[in-house]
Amino acid sequence: MPVWRVGYHKAPCDFSPHYLYSWTHRFDDSQRQYRTIYCADEKITCLREVLADLRRNTKALSEYQKFFGANGPELEPVGKVRMEWRRKHVLAQAEIEITEGEIVDVESPVQRRNLEKSLSTFLQSEGINHLDIQRLRGKNRHITQRVSRALFEERQAGIKFHSHLDLKVCYALFEFRSRLAPNGIVVQLTKDVPELLDVCREFGLVLSP
Repeated sequence: MPVWRVGYHKAPCDFSPHYLYSWTHRFDDSQRQYRTIYCADEKITCLREVLADLRRNTKALSEYQKFFGANGPELEPVGKVRMEWRRKHVLAQAEIEITEGEIVDVESPVQRRNLEKSLSTFLQSEGINHLDIQRLRGKNRHITQRVSRALFEERQAGIKFHSHLDLKVCYALFEFRSRLAPNGIVVQLTKDVPELLDVCREFGLVLSP
């Protein structure tokens, strides 16, 4: 089944170069041995994941309300999706190719129970009694990256999980075990792509020059 990815226009389905890789994403390797590439079943999920950090946060909203009060002027969107970014990024469709292992549904009850066994000492040290889905979708990268490492050491190919933004399926593929093979379908984000317009409306973003 094809998947989608927002990536750099020259090589959207490739792993990011080492010199640009931040190692800070949800299922990245804290030991920096293998890179991870992310994709999703649907175009709109990819865009939500990539653009979510541009949303107004509650701190900004609270400060605005304190300053202007309840009857203040309408708050303008502060998040801007600039044309420069849209030129450099595209939506690309691809197929997942696996060379070793499997894509593990990390949110399934059976898999979470298996991870509780293999990571029992670590989870106990973190004060975690059960590896609930909320922890896998949460902001604590220390936990999710440890889960990634455990599955990589089991020689798995990657992780299937659900976006915390829309609960739709996403994948994190492990370098050396799996890759994205582009099928030639590329959507330019310089156009008014319906999914891009929808995400901007949802997040209160504006498309700017």
